[in-house]
Amino acid sequence: MAGNTIQDADTSTFSNIRPRATRVQNNVGPDDRDDFYRLRLTGRTSLEINMDRLQDNANLQLLNRRGNVIARSTRPGTRDEDINTTVNRGTYFLRVFTPNRRADTRYRLNVSGYDDNAGDNFNQALAIDPQAGNVNLRDYVGPADKNDFYSFSLDSFAEVDLSLATLGSNTRMILFDGDRNRITADARGSSGNSAGITEALAPGDYFVRVTPVGRNSATTYRFRATTGPFPDGAGDTFEDANNLGQLPSRSSTSPISTIEELLDVNDTDVYRFRTAANRGDANTLLNVSLNINTAGLDVDLELFDSSFQSVASNSGTNTVALSDVSLAANSIYYIQVSKVDNAAFSFFTLDLDTELDIIDQAGNTPAEAFNIDDEVSWAPVNGRRSFSIGDFVGADIDEDDYFRFSLTEASFINLNVLPDSDPDATADIQIFRQGPGGINDLILFDTVRQEGNVPEQVQGVFDAGTYFIRVFPEAESSFAFYEMSLEATSVSLTPAFIKDINPGPGSSSNAIQQMAGVGGSLFFAANDGTGVALWSTDGTFDGTQELRKFNTIGDMVSVNGFVYFTAADASLNIGQELWRTDGTAVELVKDIFPGEQSSGISNFTVVGDFLYFTATDQSNQFATNNEVWVVDTNFVGGNLANSATLLDVTGNDAGSNPSGLTAVGNSLYFFADDQDFGEQIFKSTAGGAPVAIDTGLVGPSGEFAEFNGALYFTGQDFGGGNTNNLYRLGANDIVEALDPIAGLQAANFGNLTSSGGKLFFTGSTTATGVELYAYDPTRAQGSQTYLVKDINVEPNAGASSNPQQLTSANGLLYFTANDDTGRHLWVSDGTEEGTTKVLFEDSPLLSAGNLTAVGSTLYFTADDGAAGSELWRISVGGQVELVDIAGDVASNPGNLTEVNGRLFFRANTPEAGRELWVVGLPEDQIV
Repeated sequence: MAGNTIQDADTSTFSNIRPRATRVQNNVGPDDRDDFYRLRLTGRTSLEINMDRLQDNANLQLLNRRGNVIARSTRPGTRDEDINTTVNRGTYFLRVFTPNRRADTRYRLNVSGYDDNAGDNFNQALAIDPQAGNVNLRDYVGPADKNDFYSFSLDSFAEVDLSLATLGSNTRMILFDGDRNRITADARGSSGNSAGITEALAPGDYFVRVTPVGRNSATTYRFRATTGPFPDGAGDTFEDANNLGQLPSRSSTSPISTIEELLDVNDTDVYRFRTAANRGDANTLLNVSLNINTAGLDVDLELFDSSFQSVASNSGTNTVALSDVSLAANSIYYIQVSKVDNAAFSFFTLDLDTELDIIDQAGNTPAEAFNIDDEVSWAPVNGRRSFSIGDFVGADIDEDDYFRFSLTEASFINLNVLPDSDPDATADIQIFRQGPGGINDLILFDTVRQEGNVPEQVQGVFDAGTYFIRVFPEAESSFAFYEMSLEATSVSLTPAFIKDINPGPGSSSNAIQQMAGVGGSLFFAANDGTGVALWSTDGTFDGTQELRKFNTIGDMVSVNGFVYFTAADASLNIGQELWRTDGTAVELVKDIFPGEQSSGISNFTVVGDFLYFTATDQSNQFATNNEVWVVDTNFVGGNLANSATLLDVTGNDAGSNPSGLTAVGNSLYFFADDQDFGEQIFKSTAGGAPVAIDTGLVGPSGEFAEFNGALYFTGQDFGGGNTNNLYRLGANDIVEALDPIAGLQAANFGNLTSSGGKLFFTGSTTATGVELYAYDPTRAQGSQTYLVKDINVEPNAGASSNPQQLTSANGLLYFTANDDTGRHLWVSDGTEEGTTKVLFEDSPLLSAGNLTAVGSTLYFTADDGAAGSELWRISVGGQVELVDIAGDVASNPGNLTEVNGRLFFRANTPEAGRELWVVGLPEDQIV
């Protein structure tokens, strides 16, 4: 059995790690939450660790001998856990544990290990010497070791043969020069098939990279490297040309060896070379110098491209040169040397010099700065701007690059400068803000100068204004091709952490609780570790404060400058009753059910300045005497309890069990049983006594909605075959039947939601199952009520997609539905072709929920399969965007609440637990 600590870890199971997996099965649960296993590695090892067959949530960690976590896998639920990594020799521990006290599961732990000989990157490449003898090595690449690098040097021209054999999966091999530029195309092998590269190379340094192809590809392999003699002399034709290999971008830093050759009688010498694959596809400037040892010998020197077309030529005696010839990057060229006098012969030397032929896009001074504002991509789209460019700086060619950009509102800036992979490539950055004096008044805002070849980044909130970016080399002699990207996101779209109410990783709220806003403030329940309390916030740290302690806090609603809520206070000997606050005073409105019992307040519905709800005040009839109450929020003076009035439908202790409270204009409609005529529609105007609505032979089913200023409801026509239909209360509250849908069933008939001038609802027939329907008053009579789309037709047309969470945003209806591939987010404009699945990077999102409209933007929670449940939004135009809170850890947002165009919500982070966040600036800070 595995031990529960490092000290008593299982030392035998994984004492000898091999490529073939070692497996163990065990259990973790409430009484045994941790299992530890010891691994002793005698050399650098690539580990593949998998935990499967889970029945409940369990996580996996790899720890060093001191108990520090060096790798982890914390997928939710019963998903497999995997750790793939390479570590040095030493003692390590595997920890299997449950993330909470309730989890209880069996598991199977599978561990494989492979000796890692080759380095993981250019700087750690394993040095080999094929010139000293054949190289024959075994190694491994896979999820735990995604790259193997080898390096070798040639002190003379040679033909190099590289091969990979005994492969078990798809693998590729790439050859690089000493400047880390790729020389050859990929050599690819697969199970049972080897991969090979044969290349004639000039003296110099080289690298070989071996890497798996495919996400889960893994294999051991045998690597062989041999060298042979370079073809003697230069060829006489283009086909037989002497291959000089790839020339460096700058021979001043990587000198090209002088070529010494014999120009024989009746001889023509041809040389082939490839220009460097420069970043940004910069051209190469080539200088060729030919020196003949025999005095008075006339020679021709000519340069050809890969199509054998002449690029440049020159003739002369003894010394001939081609100067500053601009050649395309990563291209093949030929140099041809021929004599005018074929009877003579001579030794000659050929010297080649290269330099970068730079096309500089950015100016070298602020006055000459590249104006990002002129770029189409910098135009704001849904509060975001972006720009990217590739350029060059340094090497005494281009000492500074300046860029200029403007912000019209406070924005979160993400600036990245990424130098190329050359270890000597460096690019540092400075940001200036333009002062009142214009371009001659630049104020240094920030400097980022990290040593060496590393990305440089600036992030932060920048106010509206004009800014300049300076990109410059680390030293005068250094240079770099670089990629620069600049993103600006309006602060109004950036999530901000408000306050760690319960300091540390503990949460101020683990429960799903409602929140409500008044003005620019949000009111909510939280626990700072000392007990539940009512809090308020304006979205800032300093503006977040506790108002009053309670035992429990329930539903909340905002109306007429107040937040009304239910709460219990044992110190006052009252149960869950009605309270209110304006942000300063917190007052008990009325103890409806006197004493410690609660009145069961629910169904808050605002109609103008009146607040309606349901409650009970009879302890011996709790299940039957529920009635509608109303509060006049304009009540002033006297006893505040008098602002609450019972609207008694039955006139006795028998409750009417009201439901479906719906505001239409200045009236409340609801469904209730008056104990005489059964369930009916009632109406209360401006807080007045309820009046029954005569619906004739139509039996309302209790699903109400306001649409175009009238009440719409679902019902059954008892006088017309008991058919189910959609109805409207027209002028003078006269019941009007809408266009019927044949075969509509009572079950699943509801979810009435107004969007884009249409009233959407769910309904079912035997032909379609439960699907999305709509009522459109602009359509022709007889077709105004219709099936929008039969989303789920598998395994037959009668299958159901069960639309849920119908939510209107920007004139469109968003909802979740199941088309037999899983429940995903959908959007509809009310037409069949306009009803589609919402995709992110061509894939649907999982577990969409909490759909909340904020202005023209829809916010929701979903899982893209990478990091669990996160916050997402869809802006005008349909752009789907992840609003990440906690990086690779699921933040599980909830309680999404819109307050004056801002979104408040709760989310988890490892540092602060579950606390309050906000998206959007306060009104007084919007630029």
